[in-house]
Amino acid sequence: MDMCSFGLSILNCIGEGVFSNDLNGLCNFINPAALDILGFTKEEAVGQDLHKLIHHVQDESMILYDNCPVHLTLKDGKRRIAEVCFTRKNGERFPARLTVTPTLQGNEIVGVTGIFQDITERKNAEKQIHFLNQIYACLSQTNETIVRCQDETTLFREVCRIAVEFGGMEMSWIGRKDEDSDLIIPVSKYGSGVKYLDGIAISSRADVFEGQGSTGSAFRENRVVIVQDFNTDIITVPWQKRAKKYGWGASASFPISRNGRTYAVFSVYHKDKDAFNPKIVDLLKQMAFDISYALDMLDVATKRMTVEKQNEAKYRLIADNTSDLICVLDINGVVLYMSPSYHTVMGFSPEKCEGQFVFNFIHAEDVAEVKQQFLAMLQTKETTKMEFRQLHSSGRWVDVEAKSTPVADEFGNVENIVIIARDITERKQTQEQLLRSEKLAIVGELAAGVAHEIRNPLTSLKGFLQLLSQREENKGYCSIMLPELDRIDAIVSELLMVAKPQAQNLKPTCIQRLLNHVIELLSTNAIMSNVQITFSYDENISLVSGDENQLKQVFINILKNAIDAMPNGGEVSVEAQKYDENSVMIRVMDRGCGIPKERLAKVGEPFYTTKEKGTGLGLMVSKRIIEMHNGKILITSEEGIGTTVEIGLPVVFHD
Repeated sequence: MDMCSFGLSILNCIGEGVFSNDLNGLCNFINPAALDILGFTKEEAVGQDLHKLIHHVQDESMILYDNCPVHLTLKDGKRRIAEVCFTRKNGERFPARLTVTPTLQGNEIVGVTGIFQDITERKNAEKQIHFLNQIYACLSQTNETIVRCQDETTLFREVCRIAVEFGGMEMSWIGRKDEDSDLIIPVSKYGSGVKYLDGIAISSRADVFEGQGSTGSAFRENRVVIVQDFNTDIITVPWQKRAKKYGWGASASFPISRNGRTYAVFSVYHKDKDAFNPKIVDLLKQMAFDISYALDMLDVATKRMTVEKQNEAKYRLIADNTSDLICVLDINGVVLYMSPSYHTVMGFSPEKCEGQFVFNFIHAEDVAEVKQQFLAMLQTKETTKMEFRQLHSSGRWVDVEAKSTPVADEFGNVENIVIIARDITERKQTQEQLLRSEKLAIVGELAAGVAHEIRNPLTSLKGFLQLLSQREENKGYCSIMLPELDRIDAIVSELLMVAKPQAQNLKPTCIQRLLNHVIELLSTNAIMSNVQITFSYDENISLVSGDENQLKQVFINILKNAIDAMPNGGEVSVEAQKYDENSVMIRVMDRGCGIPKERLAKVGEPFYTTKEKGTGLGLMVSKRIIEMHNGKILITSEEGIGTTVEIGLPVVFHD
């Protein structure tokens, strides 16, 4: 067998189609495989222009003769490979991979040889892979949408859009059953062909023809219904004419459930027949399941929000009506909410405080510690208790006790801080008063013992000094010693007043006369200190109920302190006036050195004094006497300007 015969036998045996054209484009050889693939006989093919015979196309467009790979190779002798679409004798098109090479005789082109393969299976596989990737993208986009969507309408609208833009569908829609008509009514739709749904009649009932389609069956029977050939399947007969102009090849309908019951139907349409293979169907079923899950979660979220709103209303009612100070902060310390009680207790409008840093309202000396505990709470996520001073709208500072609780989000991260605080100023004052009372009790016990031990020998000393003073040579010494003993005796008397208050002889007392007497007693002392005492009073001041001797002791102590506060001289003003229907106010004002702010709070405590030779008992005794008279005493002072003492005493009522 020569080589020519050997090669021909091979061409007749291979499975690929082979043909040969002469320079005029006419077929002069075609192998059996090519005839089988194309459906022609040898007589029908040989001698014919194959370009016209098989009408090959590329990308759905007819390839012009001048652009035909066979014709181009005849012209330039270059080998070409192309994917084209051949047409069989019966008119059916199929994709083919065509390789064209020049036929040479010596160096001269005498024709071309074409080899082609039917690549339908490969193309279908590629198409399925592409479609599968589209469905995966569709599923991914759907899940992202589920996370974002907060309502059913948006969810359905986005799902239909995603099915077309990402899932490769021509059209998609979601329908719900109308309870009155039993029709499946479109509630969302997207894609080319949505007008198909205008006025469409799709029933959910099994006893009518319009209920036998994929959508009605899917809803009624809660199952997936696939139509692989929309134009020939019997269940789509009522809608085939309506859908013909849209060119759909296949459709699928998937039930969507809500709270365990069929709620809606998700229907999609594809241009190709047999588009929905089992893998595609499984992914679309997953998509429908995810939509159902999203609807359930929307219901859960709605119920939770309803409960949260109800609880919020209850908590808001409590917060708005409690006397406790409730404040909500973000993690930076910015005020998000303040209860109305802040206006009552602190004088600030809650709305004006929101958006400001809470540390702006805390005393400068307390800020560092509060910030430290605040940061520690963010780390430990544990409740913290603290005490600090908070600003009042009047400018004063209020002692508060606060309980701070971190509030975490669903991921365990601290989102807010809730602070519940209360004004403990009165409690602190009570504690201070209790401490002062305990101190006074101890001082009283000590004073009683000391006074007893001092007074007995003091009596003897005074007696013997008085005897010694009768001698002329001792008078100078005794005149010095006796006043000092009297001073000791006065201090002992004050100690006894602390230890055991003297019995009171309360009677109506004219406060003007009493003050005039005290001023007269101290006038010499005032003149020696270059101090002028002025006295003014209302003419119609009522009598006060008091022990005249004890009240004299009070005003003597206060006026002496005022004189001592002005070593360089000055003026002391004494005023007496009617305060209200029930009391009289006596005010003593000096222009002395004043008392430092940090010391003012301790004035009146036992043995606390600002004077070099003071005992710290005078004001303490004075306060006690005024309290026993059911009166009040208030001391205000400004360093470098002076001190004011205000005493309120109850008046005597006559029947």
